[in-house]
Amino acid sequence: MDLSSDIRVLIEGLQRELAELRTENTALKQEVSDLRRQLGNSSSNSSKPPSSEGLPSSCAAPDHALALTAIRRGW
Repeated sequence: MDLSSDIRVLIEGLQRELAELRTENTALKQEVSDLRRQLGNSSSNSSKPPSSEGLPSSCAAPDHALALTAIRRGW
């Protein structure tokens, strides 16, 4: 093989790799776009019911003492 054949083979390999990387890049851009869209969705702007989001931290389970008080008072 002479130098021009080696260079031609190298260029062809690089062109194949470039095509593969472009395809992968397109797929990754689509995935990022989809994930950003999902991240922006909440029950107020999507079809998901509010119950699927779980409770906010301020509505978490009450303190043990508060629960006992509620039981004693019959709440």
